[in-house]
Amino acid sequence: MVITRSMAKLGFIAASQQPQFISPPENITVDETPRIGYKLVFVEPKSIKRGNEINNIFGIAKLEIPSDSKTNLSRGVENTKYAKYRADSVKILKIRSMTGKTTYGRAYSVLKAGGYYNSGKYIHSDCWNNDLNVVCTNGIHFYLSKRAVYSLYQKLTFNDILPCLGERINKYSIPNSIYVSSDDDGKIFYKLYYNHTGKLVKLKYPEQCGYFTFNQNFEPIKPK
Repeated sequence: MVITRSMAKLGFIAASQQPQFISPPENITVDETPRIGYKLVFVEPKSIKRGNEINNIFGIAKLEIPSDSKTNLSRGVENTKYAKYRADSVKILKIRSMTGKTTYGRAYSVLKAGGYYNSGKYIHSDCWNNDLNVVCTNGIHFYLSKRAVYSLYQKLTFNDILPCLGERINKYSIPNSIYVSSDDDGKIFYKLYYNHTGKLVKLKYPEQCGYFTFNQNFEPIKPK
């Protein structure tokens, strides 16, 4: 298009004279909304002996992943809700019991002996693996949903055997909870549903439409 003298007076600029890149106004800010994650922790420093059994008291920590923290959140996963991630630094926002009824000021690492977390404080990983596709390596591990942490808790505390699955599960667990069996990329294998008393009542496979229910002996009843 040819720019005439009258058009130039109105502010028109020829295409060849137009800048290729325009800097944004200085008052535009970058969205640095913190990301939230969840982590399974111990809320007691040592194992607690009850009768002939030794049990650890588990809790759940709510984390803030700072915008400048190194993470592997960009890696490709099947389901972000259940996938495991890691970061090189996080802030501990809250530490609560698995039921959410009790709040703690300090928690302890499930895997690292002597490791602990203080509520309201930042923690930093000793070192960092730059290969983002490697999950179980250096870094602070976390999930993006509470349900994934509850599932990890249930997995670590399984004490029953369900023959139909051929693996250990809990016939009784947290009331009104769902256990999701998944891998580090969030691929779901099956789900277990517990009622208001904490009893296992349903089994669901992703590729099937209906639910399996259980009889009094915890034997599955196929859906009609």
